[in-house]
Amino acid sequence: MAEMRFACFAALLCASALFAQSAEVRDGNILLVAPGGAKTQLTFENRDLYPVISPDGRSVAFVRIADPGNDFVVEGDQLCVLALAGHEPQCSTAHYQEGEPPLGGFVKPAWTADSRSVYFLADFSTNSEGLCRFDIATGKTIFVSPASDFAIVKAGRWRGNIAASVETRESNAIRYPYFVLSPAGEKLARVGEQTEKLDAVVARIERTP
Repeated sequence: MAEMRFACFAALLCASALFAQSAEVRDGNILLVAPGGAKTQLTFENRDLYPVISPDGRSVAFVRIADPGNDFVVEGDQLCVLALAGHEPQCSTAHYQEGEPPLGGFVKPAWTADSRSVYFLADFSTNSEGLCRFDIATGKTIFVSPASDFAIVKAGRWRGNIAASVETRESNAIRYPYFVLSPAGEKLARVGEQTEKLDAVVARIERTP
């Protein structure tokens, strides 16, 4: 298995079209897809999902679900980042607070424009998912905020921050208006209501000078 894995990565190092590739899932493993259609298997754990190539084309982020066959350890999902010129991925669990059990249900990994962080959603409560951020430099994940959906803002005044639908209690009811959140989870501005679509909210705030 180690020889097979080394061969896969050696092929990647020689690939001339590194920056124009995509990734897909087959049988719970991540495959790199070259522009011509050739596929190279990157992972071999049979429990990997949602691959996303980084904006700089050098890494792939994906979700590794908890081992369903492990009955003896409380194990959460992991957000993993694999450098395409590397051998093993960086992987991290996510916790609401230090010392609490790891979260599961990871979905929707999304890279920041600088390829330094990956945001994703995790199961958090009966009313909301949790927005988390994996930092490439430290290899650690922080819990950012309860959120039901999100997008990274790519232009305008709020560029580099997050537009997210955040659980909010108003007049004895739970609502999900949109806020701009800082990378640390601070609410910077309320920018939309729960009746709106995320894409429409993001398009509007990206036009804000």
